[in-house]
Amino acid sequence: MLIVTIGPERELDEPDELGRTRTGYREGMSDRELYEAARGSWKLGDKADNELFALVGHGGVVRMAIEIDRLVTTAPDRRAIQGNILHSGDAVYDQYVGKPVPVESYGPTRYFDSPVGTRGCRCGCGAQLSTGKFLSGHDAIALHQRIKQIGTTADFLVWFDSLAEPFTRPVQRQRPAGPDTD
Repeated sequence: MLIVTIGPERELDEPDELGRTRTGYREGMSDRELYEAARGSWKLGDKADNELFALVGHGGVVRMAIEIDRLVTTAPDRRAIQGNILHSGDAVYDQYVGKPVPVESYGPTRYFDSPVGTRGCRCGCGAQLSTGKFLSGHDAIALHQRIKQIGTTADFLVWFDSLAEPFTRPVQRQRPAGPDTD
């Protein structure tokens, strides 16, 4: 699980990468205000890509829990969290929000292995994961299940390329020049 720690609310001299003019925590913030203040822009390494949840800490107390949908690049070497704010009744919220931050750190971001907060493997096998989106090898299983829904691998590529055309054109392979070509 990812933990981000924010300081007290402060006004920024100029808008940051996310267009914010204020950041940090103050008593009485709405959930949306706290989410916007806390979601980024953080130096997050590859480990963050496998995290399912983020906790927002301030003053040694967890103030919010977020289910991470994705991390978006905001500046070179910096990313922001996009996700859903969790509420009472969610296991991660109930375990952590309003309680002491579960691990100490000297930096603004850190990770820990949480005994709560799992998500089903994206292939649909029913396995529960505490990090990542797939059990090992299940990403390939999910892909091949989808290919079968279209037909053959060749059918899938034609279908995919027709959908991707507005966004990117497939690389056309060039035949190497042979001995009888100029």
